[in-house]
Amino acid sequence: MNLPDIDQIKTYLLDLQDKNLCRTGPSRRQRQIHRRKLGA
Repeated sequence: MNLPDIDQIKTYLLDLQDKNLCRTGPSRRQRQIHRRKLGA
């Protein structure tokens, strides 16, 4: 059984957070920039 990458899990969790925080959601690019600010 393959375990997913830690990075994949982080990205997935952050995507869930994004969806919960703002349903209207920023663009994917803005989210990636935001992720870098969070240091993920």
